[in-house]
Amino acid sequence: MRLVHSDSRESIPTADELAIKVRTALADTSLGQFRLLISKLIDTLTNEYAEACATTTASTIKDKK
Repeated sequence: MRLVHSDSRESIPTADELAIKVRTALADTSLGQFRLLISKLIDTLTNEYAEACATTTASTIKDKK
């Protein structure tokens, strides 16, 4: 996966490269509470995405019957 909106003069990082940058930036021990909040946000977004996918799949299967 690559970023779509970016300055064309700079190289576009991959999702893995961005993840490494985020991990490095959040490695500071004083950012523990922030890391916890980010983790909860990611969990929430992941769950909402999974629910949306399940709903879409269920609707598709129902429509095909």
